[in-house]
This record gives sequence, C-alpha cells and structure tokens, in this order.
Amino acid sequence: MREVKRIEDIYLNHLRRGAITVCIKLKDGRSLSAIIIAFDPRSIVVDVAGSQHLLYKAGIVEIEPQESVSFIFNDRGLPSNSYARSPYTSNYA
Repeated sequence: MREVKRIEDIYLNHLRRGAITVCIKLKDGRSLSAIIIAFDPRSIVVDVAGSQHLLYKAGIVEIEPQESVSFIFNDRGLPSNSYARSPYTSNYA
C-alpha cells in the first residue's frame, strides 16, 4: 500500500527546499521571520537571522510564506471523490 503524505509535510518540505522566508506566528503572540531548515512530526528547526531555533509545532499558530506557493499541490493520487478535485478555483481575478 502506498504511503499517504500529509499536507503539512508537503507544504513544509516545499518551503524548506525553496528556502522561502516565512512568518511564524506563535501562541504567545510573537512572530518570527525565518527559513525552515528541518522538521519532524513534533518540531521545526528554523534559521532566524543566522541563529537556529527549535520550535515545537504545538506552540505555532500559523506559518505564512513571504512569497506565493500556489500550485504545489496537484491531483495525482487523490481519490476521484476528493474535495481537492473540485472544478472550482481560488482564482478570483
């Protein structure tokens, strides 16, 4: 049986590979501008202005890329009844 990849892992890996700067909002209200170096199921290692930090995912509210990451998800391997296969698009232009 094929391993199912989690959206979170796909998204974080895309940000890591592209060295895309992200704004990470923490539960305590702080925000960090960082580049994702590595991650596992419970934590993320980020580079903040040349210094590495270990963040626990439980303390993160949001990860917002500083550039567009559209179209990183595709329909390959999704079930035909998947919501992601919807004919609707998010292009409101």
